[in-house]
Amino acid sequence: MALTRYGELRNELMRRSFPSILRPSSCATPTANYVPIPISERLVQCIWYDQRLNSVSLQTTDGRTVRVVFQGWWNLEAGPDFRHATLQIGDEPERTGDVEIHLRAEDWDHHGHEHDRQFNDVILHVVLWEAGSLHTPRTRAGQIIPQLAIQHQLDCPLEQLYDELDIDSYPHNVGNHHGQCAHVLQALHPQSLAALLDTAGEERFGPKCAGSCAGFIGSVPSRHFTKLDGSAGYKPTRRRFARSPSVSPCLRINDHRLHLGPILFGVAIFFRRARPRRETPPPPAT
Repeated sequence: MALTRYGELRNELMRRSFPSILRPSSCATPTANYVPIPISERLVQCIWYDQRLNSVSLQTTDGRTVRVVFQGWWNLEAGPDFRHATLQIGDEPERTGDVEIHLRAEDWDHHGHEHDRQFNDVILHVVLWEAGSLHTPRTRAGQIIPQLAIQHQLDCPLEQLYDELDIDSYPHNVGNHHGQCAHVLQALHPQSLAALLDTAGEERFGPKCAGSCAGFIGSVPSRHFTKLDGSAGYKPTRRRFARSPSVSPCLRINDHRLHLGPILFGVAIFFRRARPRRETPPPPAT
């Protein structure tokens, strides 16, 4: 009842805000009280993340059943929208791969994904609208990707989902996506939790440090900096860090050991660099 009342208030507000666009039509029926709502790809991502679907009857556009074991991790970087999802499609065994979300099926080609190798591991293409869903998405290698049109496979009307989901809070500020370890970690004493995280960090970075330091025994050629710098950089700056030996060769680094940190951070674009001044060329000799 509350959602129905909210929908009426929302419709009235939109009519008053955009009277020229949403003015009443003489052809409308008395019950046609619907006002279009803005549907975005992010809303569809939220629907998939929360699995607001009829899970017992999900079917691909070619009629195969879909069982979602894990919807995947929301990807905030380049590439498919969800990483490492686990699905079972039809009678095939469970597969782990990526999921891409679009409003329409043809958006796969419009966004150039059929030429992008980052989308080679997509195992399901999820689209909102059924119109045009006969379009067949393919990977760069020509592999056909199963497609799921969810327009008529939602667990409630799309307007209700629009009202319920605060899309600006996804994915970090929604509290219903904790892993199985969450309850165990919440029960730990803060000191025990800190010790566990410290140990996990040492376990992860210890072998990396050992492998990087092995190359420094006996000599310090510049090629050994590549692995060290690559592991020191954050994900967006890893490549730039790895190229730092070619930008700041060993001989130059050895001459400026006291400033080694600023040099490497500057190479990794953590510091703003002023544009070099354009020197005025000398006048031509007469």
